[in-house]
Amino acid sequence: MEGGGKNHLLTVSEDHADGEHRKLSRSISIREATQKGKKMLMSLKGIGSSKGIGAGGDFKSQHKLRKLWSRQWDSEPSKETLVKIILIQKLIRAYRARMLKRRLLVAHELMVTEEHYVKALSVLCRFFYEPLLALSKSDNKEAPLKSTEDVESIFSVVAKLYIHHQEFSKYLRERVLDFDLFASKSLGDLFIQHTAFFELYSGYINNYDNSLATVQRCKKEIPKFFQFVEEAEAREECEYADLSSFLIQPIQRIPRYVMLLNALMRKTSKAHPCYEQLFKATQKIKDMTDYFNEQKKDSENADYVQKLYSQLEFDMPHGGAERQRSVKITFSLNEERRFVKEGDVMMIKDKNVSKPFPPSRSEDRHLILFNDVLLMCFTPTMKSVRPARVRRLSSSLNLSKTLRAKGSVEAMGNQIIIKEIIELWKVQVVDLPASYGEGVFLIQSFDCKYSLCAGTDKAKQEWFNALFTTIEKLFKKGATNPPPS
Repeated sequence: MEGGGKNHLLTVSEDHADGEHRKLSRSISIREATQKGKKMLMSLKGIGSSKGIGAGGDFKSQHKLRKLWSRQWDSEPSKETLVKIILIQKLIRAYRARMLKRRLLVAHELMVTEEHYVKALSVLCRFFYEPLLALSKSDNKEAPLKSTEDVESIFSVVAKLYIHHQEFSKYLRERVLDFDLFASKSLGDLFIQHTAFFELYSGYINNYDNSLATVQRCKKEIPKFFQFVEEAEAREECEYADLSSFLIQPIQRIPRYVMLLNALMRKTSKAHPCYEQLFKATQKIKDMTDYFNEQKKDSENADYVQKLYSQLEFDMPHGGAERQRSVKITFSLNEERRFVKEGDVMMIKDKNVSKPFPPSRSEDRHLILFNDVLLMCFTPTMKSVRPARVRRLSSSLNLSKTLRAKGSVEAMGNQIIIKEIIELWKVQVVDLPASYGEGVFLIQSFDCKYSLCAGTDKAKQEWFNALFTTIEKLFKKGATNPPPS
């Protein structure tokens, strides 16, 4: 009995040991399978194309992917193979879930910021625009603004933007809160189908500077308007924000869309069905932003050209009154004329080019470059630029010391006297070597040569590049025929 009992205890202990060993082996095999599954997942990611897991790449990558997968099914799948497949599927699902969560966070931010934006437009319309417009149209003598033109100048298309963004905000909210619909479609189709009204931003952006200037002018000249704005800004709905803070929000909104759509696209696999539409939507908003920026620059340029025209005076030394009249007709206000560059130089007009550049024989000129002509001007303030005894300057002197800083219309006052008008289609720009002096280059037309000194090599290069690029663009447009004289 005792021997049998010992044998029984020995058998039990051996069975227990075998059980523990099997448990340990099972845990080791599961851990190894997990590690192998992760390695296999990484290999699948590496072999697959850049479109994502399981996406078709080139023929070679697809062949490797099929070959790796078929190894698991060359015979009836074993338990170990099934464990690997399940682990791979689990890891893929976890990866997709993480990416979806990240996309949802970006989409939620877009939805929330859109709702805040709509709220700001609502405050701007309800407490500023609508009351001012109603009072300006009434016969009320106490109206803060009696001119509807001033009201429209300040607020532009704010009311229209408010109406459209209310509807767009509803679309965004419905999409983000519908989990299944967002997972399959994302937001790209919304920005493609429901953003035609974004064209309104072009007018708002172009008018923005004028809007701020009108606000400042009316505050200064009309005490009742100043009081009205102060009282409106003190309302609880304004949350301590002033009128200018509300007016700038439409300017900031479009770039915010671009930023958030880029973030959403980065967190979307290229293999996802909605990626292509998301890419198109992002590109559409980017193109709109670029277009608005170009429109803004063009509008500012046209305003600056108009300002220059109001300050120009003609003083042509050759040709008499008939020449003066002809030049004024040629240089009439042109809607297509755009400002390019301006600045101060020293100039020598001669058929021959002096070497080195002689400052004592030069004249001060203020150059104004447009997209079709170059004006050589003189301003009374330039007289003080030249040294009192310029004839004593040696050719080795750094000529930048005899030039004042780069000029502009604002710095020169109101009088700009035109001495020469050079049509760019007649002009050739020549870069001169350092032996002619620092910052010296040549402009030659059919009948004369102009030696110009910009003061420094850097300033010369800026002028040379601006002239060369402008002339090249002019010829590309086909403007090679001279204007009528």
